[in-house]
Amino acid sequence: MRIKLAAATALAALVGYTAAQALPGSARAQPAACHAVLSLVAHGQGSPDDLAWDGRRLLVSDINRGTVGVVTHGRVRTLISHLREPEGMVPGPHGTVIVAEQATNSVLEVDLANGTRVTLAKLPLPKGKSGIDGINADGRTAVFVPDSARGRLYVLHLQSRKLALVAKAMIRPVAATGWAGAVVVADEYANAVWRLGRTRTRLAKVGLPDDFAVISHHLIAVSLLGQVWEVAPHLRMLSSAFAPTATDPQGLAADGPDAVLVADQERNAIYRLGGLSGCL
Repeated sequence: MRIKLAAATALAALVGYTAAQALPGSARAQPAACHAVLSLVAHGQGSPDDLAWDGRRLLVSDINRGTVGVVTHGRVRTLISHLREPEGMVPGPHGTVIVAEQATNSVLEVDLANGTRVTLAKLPLPKGKSGIDGINADGRTAVFVPDSARGRLYVLHLQSRKLALVAKAMIRPVAATGWAGAVVVADEYANAVWRLGRTRTRLAKVGLPDDFAVISHHLIAVSLLGQVWEVAPHLRMLSSAFAPTATDPQGLAADGPDAVLVADQERNAIYRLGGLSGCL
C-alpha cells in the first residue's frame, strides 16, 4: 500500500498499537536456535511494493514507477510498464500476469508476449480511498481480491470473470490466502489477521499487517511497522530488522522452506530473511 512509515506509525498509535509496543502476552518468544539472517537480493526501481513467483522468476511491482519487473543479477528489469499504481501480482494462464491496479481499483490480465491488457474486474472506489492492495491465487483458476476501500473480500473466478463475495465488514483488508484449510485475511487498519469460517475469528493481533507467505506450513506476515511475524500456528516476531523509520517493508514471498523475501519500498531493495527453520 502507498503509505509512509510516519503515517503508518501515527495511525497505529490511534488504534492502540505502536511500533515500540512489546509482544502481546499471547505471543511466544523466539527459540534459542533462532538465528535469522538478512541479506540483500536486489536493488529496486525506486519503490518496490509486492513480490510474486512466476515459476523460477521473481516478479516485483513498483507502485510509483508503474511497472512490473523481474529480478535479474541483483537488479530489476522491466516486463510491464504504464500501470497505475501496480500492487499485487499473480501468474496468469498462457504467459500472462494478473496485476492489481490500486489507482483504478481494477484487476488486469497482461500478456507478456504482446502487452495486451484485459480488465478482469473493476470495483467501485469511494472518494478519498485507496484501492486494491495485494492479490493472491486461490488455486489455479481463481484469485483472492481484497476490496480494500470497502472492507470486503472477493474471489475472482478467472474463466468467468465473476466476483464472489467471501466476507465483508472489515476495515481495510489488504491480503488473503489459504492456510490450514481456511482463508486468512490481513486487515491492515484493524491490526488483525482474521480466519474466515462460519464466523470470522481473530487469528492474531499484528500491527498493520500488509502481506502473507506460507513456509513449511507456517503463516508469515510482514508489518508496515517494520517487522516480520510468524502468525500461526504460533504468534511471534521473527525480525524487527525493518523497524521504522528508515524502512517500509511491503511485499512478502516465500523462498524455500525456511526463508521469505521482503520488498522494502523506502530502501528501494528486496531482501531475503533466511535461516528461519530454527525460529518456527
